[in-house]
Amino acid sequence: MAVEIVVPLGAFLMIVGIIWILSVSGTRKRAAAHETLRLMIEKGQELSPQLIKDMSLITDPRRNDLRRGVILLSLAAALVLIGIMSNLQGDADGEVLLIAVFPGMIGLAFLGLWKFGYDGKAD
Repeated sequence: MAVEIVVPLGAFLMIVGIIWILSVSGTRKRAAAHETLRLMIEKGQELSPQLIKDMSLITDPRRNDLRRGVILLSLAAALVLIGIMSNLQGDADGEVLLIAVFPGMIGLAFLGLWKFGYDGKAD
């Protein structure tokens, strides 16, 4: 294969791999929490409402949105700095700055979900 095909293909496969790893990690975390609860029930231990609430925070969507938003905004900021430094040295025409828009906007969306999208009430 030519390098012109391998590099973009590798970039897309890397994105798919990262998403897959995060998905598997989340599934294993939830499975471990369920297994812990199952063992507690089998041993006859009492499940307090506070314990159940704490166990549910393992996959708290509000906290995850904040983390994702901050990480993506940090990635966008890093890309902006790389783009600015490349432009100062005359190595690039601003493509990296354009690429930084994507993680930046997704990060802002996650921060918006964290701030406004969850009221904590069950529907």
